[in-house]
Amino acid sequence: MNTRHQMFPEGWLRSIEIAARGTVQSLIGNRFDSYARILHPATAPDGGNLRWSQVAHASGFAFDPARSSWYDISQQTLRNASARGRRTLWDAPPEEGLPSTIQHVLLGILSDTQGLEDSLIAYVEHIGDSVLRGPGCLGIVEIHHRRFGVYQHDQPLQDKVLSPNPNMWWSAKAGWLVVSDYDLPCSYVGGSSGLVERILADPRLECAVVTPDTPFHEEV
Repeated sequence: MNTRHQMFPEGWLRSIEIAARGTVQSLIGNRFDSYARILHPATAPDGGNLRWSQVAHASGFAFDPARSSWYDISQQTLRNASARGRRTLWDAPPEEGLPSTIQHVLLGILSDTQGLEDSLIAYVEHIGDSVLRGPGCLGIVEIHHRRFGVYQHDQPLQDKVLSPNPNMWWSAKAGWLVVSDYDLPCSYVGGSSGLVERILADPRLECAVVTPDTPFHEEV
């Protein structure tokens, strides 16, 4: 099996281990040129995607796409809906892990910018012990006292999605990393400035620029 330092971008693991808790660096490190936060959509009653900004606007919540938590936005919306005797705007909250809709978008962007060569995925033990000993597992890594099973993803990636929703997806060779913590309804991407610019410009994504020092709030 590969060692964890062979599987991850150089210096990444060390940079998250020394990070202040509750910062973007504690999730994705500080070894990249640029960073973005991607908000996973909720599901509207008609089955379509519902953006956080739409929910926040309806409830009068002061929304910051780089820092606001789904919990805070949704709780204010629920209180307003209850007071007015109305239903909420969503049928299902945002997915945890990396949703397939966002995977599809990122596949195209990554392919066009930094490449998909030798990309790996990892699943946290939280979703089941089997991820640590499944066929093809390259190794087990521990990050912040949680264990992850690491796998090589099959090529080509362009027309595939990663299932179940992975918690990390990266290419050490191409120099990018996507982290979708199992208890966060959003993802963080680190890579080149060109990659982040493409992510921010894509109308299918609700996202914002962040830095390693940007705080995040664990969902309750």
